[in-house]
Amino acid sequence: MSIDSGGSDSGPPPERIPRAGKYRSAWTILKEEIEGISTMKPPGTDVPRETDVLIVGGGVIGSAVAYWIKERNPKGSNVVVVERDPVVLK
Repeated sequence: MSIDSGGSDSGPPPERIPRAGKYRSAWTILKEEIEGISTMKPPGTDVPRETDVLIVGGGVIGSAVAYWIKERNPKGSNVVVVERDPVVLK
């Protein structure tokens, strides 16, 4: 039993079929872009050599402590918050 497609058996148009060498996966493109910027320094990675107050963790508590230290004594304390999660920096 054969199924009649109602047209010729030529298949889909040739321009819609990916050809070897032309198709690059999204992961390959992303990997190449990341490798290209690996020499760049991420923003916010410059940490001062000396500080009055160092807060490890920029979550709710760490951010609140840094805020209130600066609020109470804006010119007297140098406050640095160190956070490992880059999402918090945004």
